Amino acid sequence: MLKAHSELYKVPLDKIPTNGYITKMMTQGIDSQSSSYSTYTPIALIQGRFHTEKIRDSLTATIMKNFAGLSPINQDDLKKYLNHMFSELMNNVSDHSHSDIGGYAMAQYYPQHKKVQFAIADKGCGFLENIQAKYPNITTEEDAILKAMERAVTASKNIVYGQTRNMGYGLYTLETILNATHGKMIIISNDKMMKLENGKKSVLDLSTNWEGVVVAFEFLEEHTEYEFETIQRRWLEEGSEEEEEDFFL
Repeated sequence: MLKAHSELYKVPLDKIPTNGYITKMMTQGIDSQSSSYSTYTPIALIQGRFHTEKIRDSLTATIMKNFAGLSPINQDDLKKYLNHMFSELMNNVSDHSHSDIGGYAMAQYYPQHKKVQFAIADKGCGFLENIQAKYPNITTEEDAILKAMERAVTASKNIVYGQTRNMGYGLYTLETILNATHGKMIIISNDKMMKLENGKKSVLDLSTNWEGVVVAFEFLEEHTEYEFETIQRRWLEEGSEEEEEDFFL
């Protein structure tokens, strides 16, 4: 959030109250080969889909270094989880945020708590403006966030090189994964924040308007053994009868 704010308003880094940890993240690019990045990634700039795969692979590779003790099967499942979740968030920021500065993302592993966190922020239009284009009866950021998480608005298809490509099911799949892995998520859209915890959603008012979207999630290492294909079948089967446009910001 600091990075996105500073880029939009051209705030020099020395004017932002930071410590050495934050400064290193904000100044080092995703291409850095420093061995010190063992548990976290430098903040990556998301500008269009053309380089999100490279960024996703870099983020996933950094996090996977901390799971060497998992069995090969569980490592493969975890890698699929991370690739899917990172891709969904970064691609949809590119597709829907309308952010002049793009988006900024990073991932981190916390050894003491044995958990993974990922966060992405943009300074775009937020959920409501996009959702209203298709659902004009939705009039608040809260309702827009909750609508975007429904199954009926998560499946989308695009035509790429003359072929239909399934882009993923957006927020619905993320919620499904996080519920299965006992994870948590927050979504900020302008003046509202949605929290997902223990399978339940709550929406809070923000005292300060963010002017854009922030999404962050976390899950614990001890709950990563759920087979990816099994949980993928769950959302594919549940969504097979209804396929509409993906709304994720």
